[in-house]
Amino acid sequence: MKRVIKSATNTCGMTAKITSSDEDRVDYGYDDYEWLATKDVQDSDGFLTEYTMYRRRSDGMYVMVFGDRDLYSPEDGDFDYETEDEQDAWDWFDSYTGFDDEDEDMDIYSATTIEANREDRYFGEIASKKYGQLICDNLTGQKISKRKSTANEPGGLIYEAEQLGIGMWDLLEALEGMCADGRASEIDDSTYLVRGGKPHEVRSMFGATYTDMDGDEHDYSDWGVELVEDIDDRSAIVRDGSGRYTRWSKSANRPLSRINKNNEYVPVWYNSIDECYK
Repeated sequence: MKRVIKSATNTCGMTAKITSSDEDRVDYGYDDYEWLATKDVQDSDGFLTEYTMYRRRSDGMYVMVFGDRDLYSPEDGDFDYETEDEQDAWDWFDSYTGFDDEDEDMDIYSATTIEANREDRYFGEIASKKYGQLICDNLTGQKISKRKSTANEPGGLIYEAEQLGIGMWDLLEALEGMCADGRASEIDDSTYLVRGGKPHEVRSMFGATYTDMDGDEHDYSDWGVELVEDIDDRSAIVRDGSGRYTRWSKSANRPLSRINKNNEYVPVWYNSIDECYK
């Protein structure tokens, strides 16, 4: 697997492309490429462009080309990504979304692309129950990266999923569920830490409501969080979409916060439920 061209940000904050040297290139003709799929993705200017996957007949390589097909052809050798592995190629193609608001986000597999299981009480519940013990037995204490650029290396999603004998998306979904039950946590935007141990009981409730000090009823989901544990009439434990926890003040109608130097309320987030009780 080789990432030949990837998006990057230059010193001016503008999106740029990094290409491999011309010495590495081999000339192939247009007829050597078999078209497999095309989809629309976001370009750096915010408009849609095409993203296409081809298979090169001569050596079996799968290559991705960024840009409209009538302007960018595979024989130009201007590849965004190339790999010998068919499954890796489809995983990359299916998950690629183009240029996001933050360039770094393009290199991260996002759990938001997974359709939630309707039987889950919280996201990843079923996957974590199915694979959680397997993951703990083999990966406790290890960090798992969500980065696409290192997915096939030790510590990457694809590599570790293959070692466990499960699908990459199953591993990602299970880790999300394990963040909820305390056996894992997200230590930054692209990395999980498998903590191991026994799962906490998670009483997550989508659509749960609470009443504020004025007697008005609110839905936790309106604030982008879900109820995990209802402590008492004044507070609860909630979880956001990235797996972080905090106490929720029902009376103040906001998460546990500190006031910064600008006199602004800044939410305090934790990586586990236990930390919310300290």
